[in-house]
Amino acid sequence: MPDDPPKSRLVVGEQQLEAAAASTNAAPEATPPPEQPTPTPFLGAQLVVTVAGYAYYSHSAPDITLVDSGELILAAAGPGVAHPAGFPAWTLLSHAAMKLLPAVDPIRAANLVSVACAVLAMLCFYELARGICRPRTSYEEVGPLAGALLATFAFPIWGTATFSEVYSLTSAALLGALALTQRWRDGRRAERSAELMGAGCLFGLAFSAHHISAALVLPALCWLAAAGARSIREAVWSLALPALCSLPVAAGFYGSIFAIATQKPSPLMNWGGVKDVQTLLWHVSGKMYSVNLKWPRYTSICCQSLLAIAAVHPAVILASTTWSSRRSGR
Repeated sequence: MPDDPPKSRLVVGEQQLEAAAASTNAAPEATPPPEQPTPTPFLGAQLVVTVAGYAYYSHSAPDITLVDSGELILAAAGPGVAHPAGFPAWTLLSHAAMKLLPAVDPIRAANLVSVACAVLAMLCFYELARGICRPRTSYEEVGPLAGALLATFAFPIWGTATFSEVYSLTSAALLGALALTQRWRDGRRAERSAELMGAGCLFGLAFSAHHISAALVLPALCWLAAAGARSIREAVWSLALPALCSLPVAAGFYGSIFAIATQKPSPLMNWGGVKDVQTLLWHVSGKMYSVNLKWPRYTSICCQSLLAIAAVHPAVILASTTWSSRRSGR
């Protein structure tokens, strides 16, 4: 008969069986909570604001410039109704700046609105870049900071930051909406519905400033909100909540066009003669061009789309890079 195995081997075998049974019956490890987005460094944000503010303010126009500057300033002084789609958000914001800064020339005050909005746009750009890159050390902070400083001097931002134009306000609102959506996506979503609501309100503001630019960024914003959803219900909720918040904002601003055009007997500017709901819809949709100037409708839409693409393409490019960062496992 074979010899019995040594007692030490029996003891080791029993210990291995007990360890295997314990590991089988042990409760699964708890899933770690999602990583919280780190707060924006004060020095980095201060540097972006200082550089952008000095560059834009020192080069801001003291008087009326080319393009739509004179028309928009006249519409803001009334206030009145500018060319389609009216741009009520910029018009009312510039009108408020003229009233709040009585010691400043109204033309200069309207130009400073573009300066302030462009600085806010670069601050939101920096926050969005940090959300995409997710820096964890001081060395990794260099990337988002360098990107924001380079974007400060990019033509689509700097080119409209020094005189009266609607694109600075549009860029600031859209970049703010993208940054808030990115923070919501990276944080505890159930506890951060306020960030989605804020993103929706900012999108409504951007739509009221330049609706074609906002429409071009809308697919990127929707993808950023819904692509990381854990269920269909969460994806629908992440799209419905901002939409519900953006609609009253946009409706309120565009409703102001109708109120200004109909309640004032003779506003300083009422481009196209908005006088009822039908002409208001023509104005917002761009049909007013074909009614008053006999332009083919598709011509005006194509021209506005090309200008909008040139103005907001940095935001679209930065938002689309989120896909590559997720694929790389950042």
